[in-house]
Amino acid sequence: MQAYLSGAPVKSGSMNEHAERVRQLLVARGVKDRSMKPELARVCDISYQSVQGWFDGSTKSITAKNLAKIAKHWNADLAWLTTGRGDMDTVAALFEEGATYQINNGVREVPVVGKAELGPDGFWSETEHPVGNGDGFVSWPTTDPNAYAVEANGDSMAPRIKHKEFIIVEPNAEILPGDEVLLKTREEPPRCMVKVYQYTRDGRHHLANINTEYEDFKLEVELVEKMHLVVGHAKRSMHRHE
Repeated sequence: MQAYLSGAPVKSGSMNEHAERVRQLLVARGVKDRSMKPELARVCDISYQSVQGWFDGSTKSITAKNLAKIAKHWNADLAWLTTGRGDMDTVAALFEEGATYQINNGVREVPVVGKAELGPDGFWSETEHPVGNGDGFVSWPTTDPNAYAVEANGDSMAPRIKHKEFIIVEPNAEILPGDEVLLKTREEPPRCMVKVYQYTRDGRHHLANINTEYEDFKLEVELVEKMHLVVGHAKRSMHRHE
């Protein structure tokens, strides 16, 4: 099943379909053409060149996390921005931090399933009780029925991911080069890491570190138990225990 915010490729053209809707949105919000790309780079915390790729057709889609940032900043309906269905302005209020309600248009309460120490020696800590009986939930716009959240521990990825924030993961989403992924290894104890996926070749995943203090590395495919797309990072205020 393809995830709701998978960032899957779209049909090519002068610009990808996501970028076309982003341009429509910014025009509707009164953003001038000359300001669009710098503003998008600032809001998404990415390079101007990355935004340029959205509009010149060299990048075939915009990642889920960037679409969510754009929707939140300019008060747009994330479903419309992602798929083109619905209305540009229908669910702006859903992007307020701390929302805990659940509705049918994509915002749901994602279960927190464990904790992760982030870094080269990171590990995965499985929950010791059924989901919903201690770990709680994080509100997030997704229709992936298997979406989950992991609590981050440690500061090895600060300021991008802070201690006690939540990593939102969509296991059914397609992973593309340049996407952030959460990895769990088959080692004992297993390691849980957030990396940037580059490519897979000759039985090895090639991965980059978000924190440039650590070197990039390769990981044997058979050592990976799971590799899932990271679609965002949630603040503590978006978590609830019940």
